[in-house]
Amino acid sequence: MIDVASSRLRTSSRPSAQAAPGESANRIADVWSLLLANIAGLTDLLSSAEPELARLSLDHKTLFLLSLLDTHDQPSTLARALATPRPTITALVKRAEANGFLQRDAVPGDLRRFSLTITPRGREVVSTGRGIIERALHRRLHNVSERDIQAFTRVVNAIAMRSATEADVAAGTAGRG
Repeated sequence: MIDVASSRLRTSSRPSAQAAPGESANRIADVWSLLLANIAGLTDLLSSAEPELARLSLDHKTLFLLSLLDTHDQPSTLARALATPRPTITALVKRAEANGFLQRDAVPGDLRRFSLTITPRGREVVSTGRGIIERALHRRLHNVSERDIQAFTRVVNAIAMRSATEADVAAGTAGRG
């Protein structure tokens, strides 16, 4: 487990080579420390929820996989969306299928491929699992101001939008609607 205390965000007072024109070097965060702090915080959050998730025959990876099935019904697209190796996705799918959380169906015309569909039981455990994760998050945010949460939300959304745009450009789909 990552030591959360040693991964606290540090700001750098040295100039950043990546600073945008006009940005103050004193306001540029040490990106590596920020990344480590986020990973440590997420790891701690998810680890704290695992015992409750296990009572549902679930873990956080399977919860995320099930949460994406409505928009990613192929193992290959799930692997990309979750940044997870395909063999890991295969193992998660097999376990989720054995627990009745998803259904695997052959793709007509291609016996090598199959699509995945979340079952009613899968939707139930996603709802319950999401509640578990949200409660764990709430316990960590109880002393964080609403203003700070809104600011964090804006930053995360901006990063996500930029990532989506860059992915569209890389895939050659930018500007297509």
